[in-house]
Amino acid sequence: MFQEKRAPPILNILLSKLRIYCVYAPNGCGQVLSYDALEGHEQTCQYERTPCQICQKPVSHRDQNDKHELRQCFKEIYDRNPDYVQVQFIKLLDVIETSQRRIQALEKLLGIRSQENK
Repeated sequence: MFQEKRAPPILNILLSKLRIYCVYAPNGCGQVLSYDALEGHEQTCQYERTPCQICQKPVSHRDQNDKHELRQCFKEIYDRNPDYVQVQFIKLLDVIETSQRRIQALEKLLGIRSQENK
């Protein structure tokens, strides 16, 4: 079994002197941070990108200017490989079905709560 222990103070001192590039440096982030500040920065970094579930294009969920719309997504897929669009429609259907299940679960939860409040 894993047991977490505090690091010796000398190790914390050495780590705090490190200057580390943000993990999103390949996406354009130029921040070089102390070890202590790194995790907090990476949780809010505007250069964070994750692949779209449908077209795999890297998109930001934090930057409001980085809009990725479904129409643009399918154009991206079609431009790369017109025959691949059908496979992506199946992936899209999976995403839609998952979203619908989540909405139904939330509606059910809200319905239960609204009955409890009566």
